[in-house]
Amino acid sequence: MTTYDVPTVDALAPLLRGLRKARGWTQADLARQMDVTVARISAIERAPGRVRADQLFALLHLLGGRMQLELPDAGRRVAEPREEW
Repeated sequence: MTTYDVPTVDALAPLLRGLRKARGWTQADLARQMDVTVARISAIERAPGRVRADQLFALLHLLGGRMQLELPDAGRRVAEPREEW
């Protein structure tokens, strides 16, 4: 798996578009799979900071990606991950 550094929400836009294109999918293909309009996919790719978290996670899942957070070590866990996550 390749890891990409995404320091800002603007850096996410070309990655999302690139992941879709790497799969050979059009925006229409992805829209059908997500049950949204092509305009919505276009909007997400242009401004991923304005997308709902559930749509972003669904999009990443369909594109074979996942989100991972890196947090500074506070010496303890902030929250225990739950199995349904």
